[in-house]
Amino acid sequence: MKIKFVLIVLLCVFIPLTLTPDTQKRFKVYVHVYENSNSDVDGKLEAFIRKELRSLRDIDIVNDDSNWDFSCVYSILEIKRKDGRKTGELSIAFACLQSFHTFRNFKVKMFSDIDVDISKLDLYFRPVVFRGLTPAYWHIDKLHEYAIQNVDNIDQNYFEPLRKPVPLRKPVK
Repeated sequence: MKIKFVLIVLLCVFIPLTLTPDTQKRFKVYVHVYENSNSDVDGKLEAFIRKELRSLRDIDIVNDDSNWDFSCVYSILEIKRKDGRKTGELSIAFACLQSFHTFRNFKVKMFSDIDVDISKLDLYFRPVVFRGLTPAYWHIDKLHEYAIQNVDNIDQNYFEPLRKPVPLRKPVK
């Protein structure tokens, strides 16, 4: 009797766990660093950003500019003195673009009676939302720390709201 009870409990616990599909959305992220200097700082930043993004559980990094949910664009300038010597300081600009197809149930009301489904617009061009421009000044030796902090901010501000389930809304009459 005890064995049957234990088997039934185990089956009730493990079968739903094994049969539930993985419905977690994965985000496709394109990372691009503009090369503004002759040093390898640009490549280091891109490698650090990609490494930190891979550490997130639901990110796929895409290598081309064709199919992404988010595009992270960086521009680095090495700050120099008047005599041309490098100071070791970096001026970094970060911009994030979010593709419209990541917005859930997003429709535009046009002419008061026509609904336009934005998700169909990417057949013609890529509608995007400019999510912001963030400047930063970091020392060249702390570039990895910048990448950690930047990816954490991206995760909290852009990915995390999309991971939460959409609350059900009552239809507006």
